[in-house]
Amino acid sequence: MAWYDPRTWFKKAERSYEGAGKGRRNDGWITTGSSANAEVGAAASLLRQRSRDLLRNNAYAAAAVRALSSNIVGDGIRAKSNTGDPALDAEVDQLWRSWERCACGALPIGFYGVQALAVRSFLESGEVLLRRRRRRREDRLPVPVQIQILEADQLDGSKSTQLGDAGARIVQGIEFSPTERRVAFHILKSHPGETIVSLRAGRETVRVVADDIAHLYEPQRPGQVRGVPWLTPAIRRFRDLDSYEDAELMRKRVEACVAGIIFSDDENEEGIAPAVTDTNGDPVETLEPGLLAICRGGKSVTFNTPHGVGGYDAYKRAELQSIAAAVGLSYELLSGDLSKVNFSSIRAGLIEFRRSVDALRANLVVPMLCAPVWKWFLEAAIADGKLPQPIDGDLAAAYPVKWTAPRWQEVDREKDTKADAGELAATGGLRALLAGKGIDFEEWLAEEVATRAALEEAGISFPWLGGSAAPAEEEEEAVVDEEEDDEQLDEEEDDEDQIEDDEEAVA
Repeated sequence: MAWYDPRTWFKKAERSYEGAGKGRRNDGWITTGSSANAEVGAAASLLRQRSRDLLRNNAYAAAAVRALSSNIVGDGIRAKSNTGDPALDAEVDQLWRSWERCACGALPIGFYGVQALAVRSFLESGEVLLRRRRRRREDRLPVPVQIQILEADQLDGSKSTQLGDAGARIVQGIEFSPTERRVAFHILKSHPGETIVSLRAGRETVRVVADDIAHLYEPQRPGQVRGVPWLTPAIRRFRDLDSYEDAELMRKRVEACVAGIIFSDDENEEGIAPAVTDTNGDPVETLEPGLLAICRGGKSVTFNTPHGVGGYDAYKRAELQSIAAAVGLSYELLSGDLSKVNFSSIRAGLIEFRRSVDALRANLVVPMLCAPVWKWFLEAAIADGKLPQPIDGDLAAAYPVKWTAPRWQEVDREKDTKADAGELAATGGLRALLAGKGIDFEEWLAEEVATRAALEEAGISFPWLGGSAAPAEEEEEAVVDEEEDDEQLDEEEDDEDQIEDDEEAVA
């Protein structure tokens, strides 16, 4: 058998993929083979700073994060106990409603406000941490526990080391066991960018066990332990679009200022603008919008005629479309421009966007953010004697929870209502239909039963109750009228029968 050089095989395989070629078209394409943690660790801090700067100063970046946050969380991803025991569910839900309003110790925003702030911070910085803070009974909380929101900067990314020979290690502030289980988080005592703390105090860390931390981030590669800002793929485009708009604005300003140019042989001719000198005393000509020259001595003036630069709208639209694709939005949601859409196109775009939002909720927000908080609430409530202790100690099995996302608003309510009616008639899936609209079936059912009972007690009936839109008294009068009509009809029939009998007798 002939000797075979594996390098030859790799070269042939490389040529089979154009993206792996090393020709002129790929010159300057620099890539690395670093792990996800190595790449994130080197760039995360600067990416966070630039992302926050864009949110402060770029209208489209702020609109992107606002649209994503409002669609992911809205007015809250609502929790409802789902044990199957109506009495126990009512008790848990009442306790949860009392507690969630004071869930955050630093801000009076409640847990659903915490959701909104945490998701915004996750989009802005790439990650966010919630820390469980146990409270005393003297604090007079419905359940003795609260939540502290921490920015990603407080997770000490500089702390990475191997712990012994067993395989335990710390990766960018997160401590792992030899079996890859998260054991603890190394949290800075204060934000490193805070101005009121000393440099030493800003770098002191505290080890917090993993059970007391909820870490929301998006792992994009296996083994990735930290996140990157949501705007990362579009950061350069945001910056370039800003620069382009600044240049275009400056061009317009200059065109507006240069109203005309004086042509003269007189070297002592004064300028048309106010005399200004720089720090060295040298004269500087300044321009102001609408300046006009005064002609004396037969001098000639040529007026400036600004020329428009074509392609600005097309370029801006193309850039915003690329940015929207990078951040997971449609162009219309990012820009607010609905001039070129109809019902079908906007609906198609919204379907794909809503599918991605549903995936974010189900795969990231609920398991990483909502589920840990529900567990903390149950543990504190049971320890405080507010809820019964599970027999087998399994909280998840004893107190299951159902999270209901906010309802999607209809694009065309009439068409959507007809479609829902057709789907309901075909499948009978009322529970699934209501869940898709952000409506909890049990709450809807209880409210519907109470509403029908109240209307029936008041003697009011509507078509959707199986009657007509008329009070009960009018219905009774209608029944009496029908009975009188029947009696009159019977009398007429009797008269006709008598006439027929008389005719037969005569015959």
